[in-house]
Amino acid sequence: MIPNTRYCALGWLADDSGFYYTRYPAPGSVPAGQENYNSHVFFHRLGTDPKDDPKVFGEGRRPEEIIRIDLSPDGRWLTAIVMDGWTRSDLLLRDLSRPDSAFVPVAQGLDAIFEGGVVDGVLYIRTNLGAPRYRLVAADPAKPDRAGWKELIPESEAVLDDAQIIGGRIVTRTMVNAFVARRGARARRQAAPGGDANRGSARWTAWAATFTATKHSSPMPRSPSRR
Repeated sequence: MIPNTRYCALGWLADDSGFYYTRYPAPGSVPAGQENYNSHVFFHRLGTDPKDDPKVFGEGRRPEEIIRIDLSPDGRWLTAIVMDGWTRSDLLLRDLSRPDSAFVPVAQGLDAIFEGGVVDGVLYIRTNLGAPRYRLVAADPAKPDRAGWKELIPESEAVLDDAQIIGGRIVTRTMVNAFVARRGARARRQAAPGGDANRGSARWTAWAATFTATKHSSPMPRSPSRR
């Protein structure tokens, strides 16, 4: 068991030999109260002592930042999404195929939200930069500077609440007047596209995905009575 992993973000290697995860500091290792902050990213190899897990990201970051991670299905690209409150985030990327590589800023220090991940050699980014209702762009993870971003889904009247890749399709969740809709379109494999699945569970190669829906204007149906 690995302690201090509440609200843990997790990314498994393709061969299931280990995973990247977020962990809070142990009580007593930081000043009182700080154990609820300073969540950093570590790597755990199965069969080893978690106490020896190396820290791979987070050192020097602000204590109150919330770090989420996304690992590409092939295990090459590790994305770090660093939330600074609820109105802005930084997006950084590391090429794990190079042992000496460092995290490269994709979007940093901007007054906007950036989130995404790499699938099939493409970095997908959902952002509200210049688009209050969000848009989806794609980039080459090896050259992720903004000048090379390609817009896949422009801003529209609907809020682009989520965008993921499931079964080779871009699956979006949009919201208009509090109503949520799901749509899918064929994802093109080009020098820029790729992503991950919904906040449920599905993968780039999945042929099916499941979603849950909640209707806040109606009560939940009662379970059939047993006789």
